[in-house]
Amino acid sequence: MVERYQIHNSKIRELARNYIKDEKFKNVKNIYGIPKGGIPFAVTLANFSHLPLILKASDITNSTLVVDDILDSGGTLLRFNELRLAKDIHPIYGVIITKISNDNIEARKLVTFPGYEREAEEWCVFPWEDDRNVVKKLDNTELE
Repeated sequence: MVERYQIHNSKIRELARNYIKDEKFKNVKNIYGIPKGGIPFAVTLANFSHLPLILKASDITNSTLVVDDILDSGGTLLRFNELRLAKDIHPIYGVIITKISNDNIEARKLVTFPGYEREAEEWCVFPWEDDRNVVKKLDNTELE
């Protein structure tokens, strides 16, 4: 069975504070969370930084920090970035967890704020997820 890594609210708050203290954060003017996992972290960052939270991807600019919960395969971030580049927008990217894998090297290059780095085989459980469903997924049993 895959090992689980459970990230707690205190670590997410600590990470938000670290983002805000970082010199590169000075360029951030607003925050957007990639649905659905990035939204809780975007709200946290907006509250801690007192920056506006934007809810529509069409409002993203070059000074928007776009966050997601995890960079796993990198597919979500790469697809999202392609859409932004088509509009000639180059936002700043951040994640809570970056899984270290040879399969997501291109996506990792996009990330300014990589968050916590974890082994690729570990399954990450966030506070806003139903832990019972995660266990069932890992055990390959049906979700209720």
